[in-house]
Amino acid sequence: MRWLLVLVLTAVAGAPAAAETYEATLQWGRRVELGLPVSGVVQEIYVDRGQQVVAGQALVMLDPRGFEARLAGARARLAGVLPALEEARHELERAEDLYDRTLLAEHDLELARIEVLKLEAQRARAEARVTRAALRLERSTLRAPFDGVVVARSVEVGEAIVSRMESRTLVVLADDRNYIARAALPAARLAGISIGQEVAVRVGGLALTGRVTAISPEPLARKTGGPRYEVDVLIPAPADGGLRIGAPAVVTLP
Repeated sequence: MRWLLVLVLTAVAGAPAAAETYEATLQWGRRVELGLPVSGVVQEIYVDRGQQVVAGQALVMLDPRGFEARLAGARARLAGVLPALEEARHELERAEDLYDRTLLAEHDLELARIEVLKLEAQRARAEARVTRAALRLERSTLRAPFDGVVVARSVEVGEAIVSRMESRTLVVLADDRNYIARAALPAARLAGISIGQEVAVRVGGLALTGRVTAISPEPLARKTGGPRYEVDVLIPAPADGGLRIGAPAVVTLP
């Protein structure tokens, strides 16, 4: 059965008797193309097209061994700096004590301070390396940013992912909890429409309430018929589903 979506935009101050209808189509409420910011070889793929996922769920994972090795190396370098820094601080305390008792020259005290500063800088760089390596390991797994459905997957196990210049799309995810009815309206019809305005929506025999979320400030490119502006109405998904992206819709304006 082909669904017919009817949106009725109701004015606050009462509607005129005459009404006009405009064609519209159903879109995802939110759709994102997901990729990885790091390079590597795909080891695991956890989802396929049409699969439901929850926020934070792993979708694709690169081979983690290289990332884990870099993190271990960064932590080892940090661990090597810390004892030397602690000893340098003790030496500075002793130098300050000797200087206070006039048993150490100011030049030698300054050298002790410089040694502490040098090792503190080394520690800061080592900590930064650990943070970067940990982030790269974390980002080697692609995770869902929100609950939704996998629209497309364009990667296979064993593929090399190179993300030095631009992140490649691996998974397309859409929010199937909300839909958008998008219509192209003439400028004359925009005056009575505002962002956040509640809209009565009818999908087949089902009556819903949506709201206007976007009104395009620029017209669509058209050769004939005058300028048209896209208007988006956000619609919560019916409990029993049944809506399809790209389905024809009709917007009825008073």
